[in-house]
Amino acid sequence: MRIFNLLVLITTGFQVSKYDTFVPDVSIVENKQLGRDVRITQGPPAIAIEVVAPTDKEVHLKNKIDAYRENGSKTVWVVYPSARSVMIYSADSIRELRGDQLIEDRLLPGFSVPVSDFFG
Repeated sequence: MRIFNLLVLITTGFQVSKYDTFVPDVSIVENKQLGRDVRITQGPPAIAIEVVAPTDKEVHLKNKIDAYRENGSKTVWVVYPSARSVMIYSADSIRELRGDQLIEDRLLPGFSVPVSDFFG
């Protein structure tokens, strides 16, 4: 899916740092970041979206969020299906959104969706 100069990817790996390679559930990258082999991309996505599974460990999730942010991701969204909430981590804030609160991101002008739509 193409959003302005951004691409939405699923099942693409990102070598975020020398020691960390992750496959976010959904990632949004700038067109220029992709090379020919889109299975493993160098550097983090602009937006990493992680959906928390019941088996995910909190410490592992925190390490992933920190690695994304410390290595250049602009925003990390963490979706908690059991709580029906989304945590948005950006350079200047951490926000928890629920219900009819809108998920918006300055990297996605015009994108505005209530959290409840994620859990339809």
